[in-house]
Amino acid sequence: MTLLHTIHDKMKTVSRWFGRIGALLILAMMALISYDVFLRYILNDPMLGAHELVEYMLLMCFFLFLTDCWNASTHVRMGIVYERMTGGARKAADVFVGAAGALLFGFMAFKIWEELLYALEAGQVSSELLMPIWPFKIVALICLVLFVAQLLLSMAIPPESKKHGAHND
Repeated sequence: MTLLHTIHDKMKTVSRWFGRIGALLILAMMALISYDVFLRYILNDPMLGAHELVEYMLLMCFFLFLTDCWNASTHVRMGIVYERMTGGARKAADVFVGAAGALLFGFMAFKIWEELLYALEAGQVSSELLMPIWPFKIVALICLVLFVAQLLLSMAIPPESKKHGAHND
């Protein structure tokens, strides 16, 4: 096994754990929303900040699932076109998508880095609960850096192609 394959396997493991954390956040969001609905409609006493917490949790889910979706080939792509590609055309498409994606998400990571520094410097807090928002930006930054590394690696080791409706785990 080459060094690239070893790195790829480690990154897949980390991204799988991030996905599991995201799944737990979805369960927590479901419980929080249910609890808020119970308080709001049964006891007529809504929970302060439930909506804001759910917004931040949903945003974290997006970033936590990003790399795992890529590795599982459940991301959006033109499957009809990609599945018909063979050999050099598919390799060129993988290189193009990896490079373009790394550039796009690398820029996004850079902007989040700048926002993280500003949030720390300014003591930025959420609007309703006044909780610091820098931890959410750190999660986004870590996930984006992992995704950029995975995209760059995918130029050499593309994610396995999945046929429509196929599942694995």
